[in-house]
Amino acid sequence: MTPPRSDNAGRGAGALAWCAANRHFLVAAALLGATAAAWSALTRRMGVWVIKEPVGWPAGVEVDGQFRMTSLPRQMGTLEMVQDVEIRDDMMEQLKIGHHSDKSNRPRRCSGWLVARVYRDRAVPAGAPFALWRLEAYYYTGGADVVPHVPEVCLAAGGADIVAETSMAAGGLAVVPPGHEAWKAPINFHVVRYTTARGQGVHSSYYVFSLNGVPESRRLVVRWKLANPFVRHAYFVKIQFEPLDAAGEVQRADEAAARFARTVLPELLKALPTASEVARLDREGP
Repeated sequence: MTPPRSDNAGRGAGALAWCAANRHFLVAAALLGATAAAWSALTRRMGVWVIKEPVGWPAGVEVDGQFRMTSLPRQMGTLEMVQDVEIRDDMMEQLKIGHHSDKSNRPRRCSGWLVARVYRDRAVPAGAPFALWRLEAYYYTGGADVVPHVPEVCLAAGGADIVAETSMAAGGLAVVPPGHEAWKAPINFHVVRYTTARGQGVHSSYYVFSLNGVPESRRLVVRWKLANPFVRHAYFVKIQFEPLDAAGEVQRADEAAARFARTVLPELLKALPTASEVARLDREGP
């Protein structure tokens, strides 16, 4: 008597039959895999990096399970945090922070993270212009991101009218964390002037990038440098802020923004790798 066929045997026979029927697909997949591996090895030997390797943030920087950088002080000079701004899940997807790669990289301190807060300047009377400020920072590393979500694009998409774009040159930071000496030179901020349907005058929004530890205000320059195939490790962070209650105060806005930046940037820089650390990774590998 022939013994009954086991389920495992049946599944094995089915798998063999599927492989036989799809042998051309399997051969093509194997060739593609081998080609991809060979191409990756070749480009590495040539020093070409299409996808950048991640740069880990410094020890002591804390990022929670929602990819918020929580170690930024709640009080900085006369500034005091009054709100941690909620970011919806769909917005997180658009920001490209918190995806599957971030989830695996966060324990190694090399995922994306964000800060979205409202600070009150206690040196300014409550309700007066420049008392409330919104601060945002978005850290990206390990990938070929195209530098999304700058105010001139997002505000216009949200219905605002862009009145002007300009550059604001501010003095360098008097005190910076070790390794961030590039921020002692004069810093340029990209400034977006805009109006909303509610009126209230012209608003001003400011941003600057840190690209591998060096300040840069021009988005296209950041994109171009990230596309450089000979750059192995890369990160960038967009730092953006604006007064929430100073519409129409354009003449005073730039001066107030420079004061705000001089208070906030030294603390934010503590959470960013330095240019020399990125250069060391390029020399020595991860």
